[in-house]
Amino acid sequence: MVSLSPHVSKLTSYQIGQIAKSCLCIMILVMSITFLSLTQSAIVGPTRADNFLVLEVSASQYTNFTGTIAKVIDGDTVDISTTGDDGGTERIRLVLVDAPEYLQPGYFEAKNFVTEICLGKNAQVDPDDKQDRSYGRIVAVLYCNGTNVNADILDNDLASIYESFCAVSEFGNSDWAKRNGC
Repeated sequence: MVSLSPHVSKLTSYQIGQIAKSCLCIMILVMSITFLSLTQSAIVGPTRADNFLVLEVSASQYTNFTGTIAKVIDGDTVDISTTGDDGGTERIRLVLVDAPEYLQPGYFEAKNFVTEICLGKNAQVDPDDKQDRSYGRIVAVLYCNGTNVNADILDNDLASIYESFCAVSEFGNSDWAKRNGC
């Protein structure tokens, strides 16, 4: 039979519960850090908010890439055929742009505008480093033949600025975003 030291046997059930909770919290923290390292998310650094330690995690692991616009879904979403070794198709959501949905007033005008500028043309995608994929789409600024499509569709009043994302987007302080309401 194993004998407990006199100090351990004097612990109350409340103290044992507190120790168990502490161990559980440590296990959860270790598992979270392990998960983040396995998913290659970069820990940016610790900050303090309301007396809690917060680990900031980089949301996006994307880099700029190029391709050809294969399809225009609507005024704020396109499909791009990528170049390079993987050569696939990516769906791009124009960051900070809120274009009309199907059958809403202005839908066809916004879609046709993006089609005219982009369809079949070379494009560069600059993903938002502060946002991750949205419904499987890369959230980004889209340049078709050097034209900033996000800025152009907003400047031509064919879409609205997505104000609720201004504070969380890397592009929220850009000139074109500010000019359109960020």
